[in-house]
Amino acid sequence: MINFKKDRHIEPTDGNLCLVLGESFSAYKILVEKLSDFDAGLEWRCYRDGDWLAKVTRKKKTVFWGSPEDGHFVIYTS
Repeated sequence: MINFKKDRHIEPTDGNLCLVLGESFSAYKILVEKLSDFDAGLEWRCYRDGDWLAKVTRKKKTVFWGSPEDGHFVIYTS
């Protein structure tokens, strides 16, 4: 299994995300497609600990962060 938290050289491509998210990959893709309806965008960030996080922004405001986990996509809000 791909572990985005331990290997910063593994990028969150659709192929890799599909392996991690499994059946929930289709829901993730719908989420990404719907972001444009809200004038929001998703960009991936890699941090020093090797963790990849998805940052979703609308204009300059962060709406939420997301992280691929085994079988699901976790959304973090503040």
